[in-house]
Amino acid sequence: MHTEDYDIATIEQYLAGQLEAEAAARFEAELERDETLRIDTAQYRRLFDGLAALRSQAYNDKFAGWEAEAQLVEQETELAPVLEGLAALRSENLRDKMAGWEIAHQTRAPAGKAAVIKTLRPVFVRRLAVAASIILLVGVGLSWYATMNYSSERLAEISYRMPNIGNTMGGEQTLRSRLESRFADAHRLMEQKLYSEALIAFGEVLTLSRAAGLDETRMRYYSDQVSWNRVIILLAQEAPEAEVQAALEKVIADPQNEYQGKAEALKAQLDSFWRRLVW
Repeated sequence: MHTEDYDIATIEQYLAGQLEAEAAARFEAELERDETLRIDTAQYRRLFDGLAALRSQAYNDKFAGWEAEAQLVEQETELAPVLEGLAALRSENLRDKMAGWEIAHQTRAPAGKAAVIKTLRPVFVRRLAVAASIILLVGVGLSWYATMNYSSERLAEISYRMPNIGNTMGGEQTLRSRLESRFADAHRLMEQKLYSEALIAFGEVLTLSRAAGLDETRMRYYSDQVSWNRVIILLAQEAPEAEVQAALEKVIADPQNEYQGKAEALKAQLDSFWRRLVW
Protein backbone atom coordinates (compact mmCIF):
# COMPACT_ATOMS: atom_id res chain seq x y z
CA MET A 1 0.00 0.00 0.00
CA HIS A 2 1.43 3.39 -0.94
CA THR A 3 1.69 6.29 1.47
CA GLU A 4 -1.04 8.19 -0.38
CA ASP A 5 -3.55 5.55 0.76
CA TYR A 6 -3.14 6.90 4.28
CA ASP A 7 -4.58 10.25 5.34
CA ILE A 8 -2.98 12.47 7.97
CA ALA A 9 -5.51 11.46 10.61
CA THR A 10 -4.48 7.80 10.32
CA ILE A 11 -0.82 8.68 10.68
CA GLU A 12 -1.59 10.91 13.64
CA GLN A 13 -3.74 8.23 15.29
CA TYR A 14 -0.83 5.85 14.95
CA LEU A 15 1.60 8.37 16.41
CA ALA A 16 -0.81 9.04 19.28
CA GLY A 17 -1.30 5.32 19.95
CA GLN A 18 -5.00 5.54 19.06
CA LEU A 19 -5.15 2.89 16.33
CA GLU A 20 -6.63 -0.48 17.23
CA ALA A 21 -4.10 -3.28 17.54
CA GLU A 22 -4.90 -4.83 14.16
CA ALA A 23 -4.82 -1.49 12.32
CA ALA A 24 -1.60 -0.53 14.09
CA ALA A 25 0.00 -3.84 13.07
CA ARG A 26 -0.98 -3.27 9.43
CA PHE A 27 0.41 0.26 9.57
CA GLU A 28 3.71 -0.90 11.09
CA ALA A 29 4.02 -3.65 8.48
CA GLU A 30 3.57 -1.01 5.79
CA LEU A 31 6.18 1.17 7.50
CA GLU A 32 8.65 -1.69 7.12
CA ARG A 33 7.94 -1.95 3.37
CA ASP A 34 7.40 1.68 2.38
CA GLU A 35 10.33 4.06 2.88
CA THR A 36 8.22 7.03 1.77
CA LEU A 37 5.68 6.27 4.48
CA ARG A 38 8.47 6.02 7.08
CA ILE A 39 9.88 9.39 6.06
CA ASP A 40 6.47 11.05 5.98
CA THR A 41 5.47 9.57 9.33
CA ALA A 42 8.66 10.91 10.89
CA GLN A 43 7.98 14.32 9.37
CA TYR A 44 4.41 14.34 10.61
CA ARG A 45 5.64 13.37 14.07
CA ARG A 46 7.85 16.46 14.12
CA LEU A 47 4.99 18.62 12.83
CA PHE A 48 2.48 17.39 15.40
CA ASP A 49 5.00 17.61 18.23
CA GLY A 50 5.91 21.12 17.11
CA LEU A 51 2.27 22.19 16.98
CA ALA A 52 1.66 20.83 20.47
CA ALA A 53 4.79 22.56 21.76
CA LEU A 54 3.75 25.88 20.26
CA ARG A 55 0.47 25.71 22.12
CA SER A 56 2.00 24.59 25.41
CA GLN A 57 2.28 26.84 28.45
CA ALA A 58 5.93 25.91 28.90
CA TYR A 59 6.79 27.13 25.40
CA ASN A 60 4.73 30.26 25.96
CA ASP A 61 6.59 30.91 29.23
CA LYS A 62 9.93 30.44 27.45
CA PHE A 63 9.06 33.07 24.85
CA ALA A 64 7.86 35.37 27.62
CA GLY A 65 11.22 34.97 29.35
CA TRP A 66 13.12 35.81 26.17
CA GLU A 67 10.93 38.85 25.66
CA ALA A 68 11.48 40.05 29.23
CA GLU A 69 15.26 39.79 28.87
CA ALA A 70 15.17 41.50 25.49
CA GLN A 71 13.32 44.46 26.99
CA LEU A 72 16.07 45.02 29.55
CA VAL A 73 18.83 45.75 27.07
CA GLU A 74 19.86 49.30 26.32
CA GLN A 75 19.43 48.97 22.56
CA GLU A 76 15.76 48.06 22.85
CA THR A 77 14.86 49.89 19.62
CA GLU A 78 17.17 47.58 17.67
CA LEU A 79 15.16 44.63 18.97
CA ALA A 80 11.73 45.98 18.01
CA PRO A 81 11.13 43.40 15.22
CA VAL A 82 12.23 40.55 17.49
CA LEU A 83 10.03 41.76 20.36
CA GLU A 84 7.07 41.99 17.98
CA GLY A 85 7.73 38.44 16.79
CA LEU A 86 7.92 37.11 20.34
CA ALA A 87 4.69 38.88 21.24
CA ALA A 88 2.98 37.43 18.15
CA LEU A 89 4.11 33.92 19.03
CA ARG A 90 2.58 34.29 22.49
CA SER A 91 -0.66 35.86 21.32
CA GLU A 92 -4.05 34.23 21.85
CA ASN A 93 -4.83 34.95 18.20
CA LEU A 94 -1.97 32.79 16.93
CA ARG A 95 -2.75 29.98 19.38
CA ASP A 96 -6.41 30.07 18.32
CA LYS A 97 -5.38 29.88 14.66
CA MET A 98 -3.14 26.91 15.32
CA ALA A 99 -5.89 25.14 17.23
CA GLY A 100 -8.22 25.74 14.27
CA TRP A 101 -5.68 24.36 11.82
CA GLU A 102 -5.24 21.29 13.99
CA ILE A 103 -8.99 20.66 14.19
CA ALA A 104 -9.34 21.23 10.44
CA HIS A 105 -6.65 18.72 9.50
CA GLN A 106 -8.23 16.05 11.71
CA THR A 107 -11.53 16.13 9.77
CA ARG A 108 -11.98 12.73 8.14
CA ALA A 109 -13.11 12.20 4.56
CA PRO A 110 -16.82 11.32 4.07
CA ALA A 111 -17.69 7.64 4.53
CA GLY A 112 -17.32 5.56 1.40
CA LYS A 113 -14.67 7.80 -0.15
CA ALA A 114 -11.00 6.97 -0.19
CA ALA A 115 -9.03 9.35 2.01
CA VAL A 116 -6.24 9.97 -0.48
CA ILE A 117 -3.85 12.81 0.14
CA LYS A 118 -0.77 14.21 -1.54
CA THR A 119 1.64 13.65 1.30
CA LEU A 120 2.78 16.73 3.21
CA ARG A 121 0.70 19.09 1.03
CA PRO A 122 -2.49 19.89 3.04
CA VAL A 123 -3.38 23.51 3.76
CA PHE A 124 -2.82 22.98 7.47
CA VAL A 125 0.79 21.90 6.84
CA ARG A 126 1.42 25.01 4.76
CA ARG A 127 -0.04 27.12 7.54
CA LEU A 128 2.03 25.33 10.14
CA ALA A 129 5.07 25.97 7.96
CA VAL A 130 4.27 29.69 8.18
CA ALA A 131 4.18 29.45 11.98
CA ALA A 132 7.45 27.52 11.93
CA SER A 133 8.94 30.20 9.66
CA ILE A 134 7.99 32.86 12.20
CA ILE A 135 9.80 30.94 14.91
CA LEU A 136 12.81 30.46 12.65
CA LEU A 137 12.96 34.16 11.84
CA VAL A 138 12.66 35.09 15.49
CA GLY A 139 15.38 32.56 16.34
CA VAL A 140 17.64 33.93 13.61
CA GLY A 141 16.93 37.46 14.81
CA LEU A 142 17.80 36.56 18.39
CA SER A 143 20.95 34.76 17.30
CA TRP A 144 21.99 37.68 15.07
CA TYR A 145 21.43 40.20 17.85
CA ALA A 146 23.33 38.04 20.35
CA THR A 147 26.28 37.62 17.97
CA MET A 148 26.38 41.33 17.13
CA ASN A 149 26.25 42.48 20.75
CA TYR A 150 27.44 39.61 22.98
CA SER A 151 30.25 37.92 21.08
CA SER A 152 33.66 37.95 22.77
CA GLU A 153 34.99 40.38 20.19
CA ARG A 154 32.07 42.79 20.62
CA LEU A 155 32.13 42.69 24.43
CA ALA A 156 35.86 43.35 24.41
CA GLU A 157 35.39 46.24 22.00
CA ILE A 158 32.69 47.99 24.05
CA SER A 159 34.53 47.34 27.35
CA TYR A 160 37.72 49.06 26.23
CA ARG A 161 38.27 52.80 26.49
CA MET A 162 41.62 54.48 25.90
CA PRO A 163 42.56 56.80 28.77
CA ASN A 164 44.13 60.19 28.29
CA ILE A 165 47.76 59.15 27.92
CA GLY A 166 49.08 62.55 26.78
CA ASN A 167 52.29 62.86 24.83
CA THR A 168 55.36 60.91 25.76
CA MET A 169 58.44 63.10 25.37
CA GLY A 170 61.93 62.06 24.40
CA GLY A 171 64.93 62.76 26.54
CA GLU A 172 66.44 61.05 29.53
CA GLN A 173 65.01 57.55 29.93
CA THR A 174 64.07 57.46 33.59
CA LEU A 175 62.00 54.63 35.02
CA ARG A 176 58.94 56.87 35.04
CA SER A 177 59.39 58.01 31.45
CA ARG A 178 59.82 54.40 30.35
CA LEU A 179 56.70 53.52 32.31
CA GLU A 180 54.65 56.25 30.64
CA SER A 181 56.00 55.34 27.21
CA ARG A 182 55.22 51.64 27.65
CA PHE A 183 51.79 52.46 29.03
CA ALA A 184 51.04 54.50 25.90
CA ASP A 185 52.36 51.66 23.73
CA ALA A 186 50.06 49.18 25.47
CA HIS A 187 46.97 51.26 24.75
CA ARG A 188 47.94 51.90 21.14
CA LEU A 189 48.25 48.15 20.71
CA MET A 190 44.80 47.74 22.31
CA GLU A 191 43.33 50.17 19.82
CA GLN A 192 44.94 48.22 16.98
CA LYS A 193 43.55 44.99 18.53
CA LEU A 194 47.06 43.54 18.75
CA TYR A 195 46.13 41.83 21.98
CA SER A 196 49.10 39.49 22.45
CA GLU A 197 51.55 42.38 22.15
CA ALA A 198 49.35 44.55 24.39
CA LEU A 199 49.36 41.86 27.10
CA ILE A 200 53.16 41.83 27.09
CA ALA A 201 53.25 45.63 27.23
CA PHE A 202 50.86 45.74 30.20
CA GLY A 203 53.04 43.18 31.99
CA GLU A 204 55.99 45.53 31.55
CA VAL A 205 53.86 48.43 32.79
CA LEU A 206 53.13 46.56 36.00
CA THR A 207 56.81 45.70 36.51
CA LEU A 208 57.97 49.28 35.85
CA SER A 209 55.26 50.78 38.06
CA ARG A 210 56.46 48.67 41.00
CA ALA A 211 60.05 49.83 40.49
CA ALA A 212 59.40 53.50 39.79
CA GLY A 213 58.76 54.65 43.35
CA LEU A 214 55.23 55.87 42.65
CA ASP A 215 52.87 57.11 45.31
CA GLU A 216 49.97 54.86 46.30
CA THR A 217 47.40 56.68 44.15
CA ARG A 218 49.47 56.46 40.98
CA MET A 219 50.45 52.88 41.69
CA ARG A 220 46.76 52.00 42.08
CA TYR A 221 45.98 53.70 38.74
CA TYR A 222 48.41 51.50 36.83
CA SER A 223 47.43 48.37 38.73
CA ASP A 224 43.73 48.87 37.95
CA GLN A 225 44.53 49.56 34.30
CA VAL A 226 46.53 46.36 33.98
CA SER A 227 43.97 44.13 35.72
CA TRP A 228 41.02 45.47 33.72
CA ASN A 229 42.74 45.42 30.35
CA ARG A 230 43.92 41.88 31.01
CA VAL A 231 40.26 40.86 31.32
CA ILE A 232 39.49 42.52 28.00
CA ILE A 233 42.46 40.86 26.30
CA LEU A 234 41.51 37.39 27.57
CA LEU A 235 37.96 37.95 26.36
CA ALA A 236 39.06 39.21 22.94
CA GLN A 237 41.40 36.24 22.53
CA GLU A 238 38.53 33.90 23.44
CA ALA A 239 40.45 32.39 26.31
CA PRO A 240 38.67 29.61 28.22
CA GLU A 241 35.59 30.95 29.98
CA ALA A 242 36.95 29.87 33.37
CA GLU A 243 40.11 31.95 32.83
CA VAL A 244 38.12 35.03 31.80
CA GLN A 245 35.78 34.66 34.78
CA ALA A 246 38.72 34.24 37.20
CA ALA A 247 40.36 37.45 35.98
CA LEU A 248 37.01 39.20 36.14
CA GLU A 249 36.34 38.02 39.70
CA LYS A 250 39.66 39.50 40.85
CA VAL A 251 38.55 42.93 39.67
CA ILE A 252 35.07 42.51 41.18
CA ALA A 253 36.51 41.35 44.51
CA ASP A 254 38.55 44.55 44.88
CA PRO A 255 36.21 47.36 46.05
CA GLN A 256 38.93 49.94 45.43
CA ASN A 257 39.43 48.94 41.82
CA GLU A 258 38.38 51.74 39.49
CA TYR A 259 36.81 49.18 37.14
CA GLN A 260 34.83 47.16 39.67
CA GLY A 261 31.48 48.49 38.39
CA LYS A 262 32.39 47.80 34.77
CA ALA A 263 33.57 44.32 35.72
CA GLU A 264 30.24 43.57 37.39
CA ALA A 265 28.38 44.80 34.30
CA LEU A 266 30.56 42.65 32.04
CA LYS A 267 29.98 39.60 34.24
CA ALA A 268 26.22 40.14 33.95
CA GLN A 269 26.60 40.22 30.16
CA LEU A 270 28.69 37.04 30.15
CA ASP A 271 26.09 35.29 32.31
CA SER A 272 23.11 36.56 30.31
CA PHE A 273 20.65 34.73 28.06
CA TRP A 274 22.08 36.58 25.06
CA ARG A 275 25.60 35.33 25.71
CA ARG A 276 24.30 31.75 25.88
CA LEU A 277 22.85 32.20 22.39
CA VAL A 278 26.31 33.05 21.05
CA TRP A 279 27.71 29.77 22.37
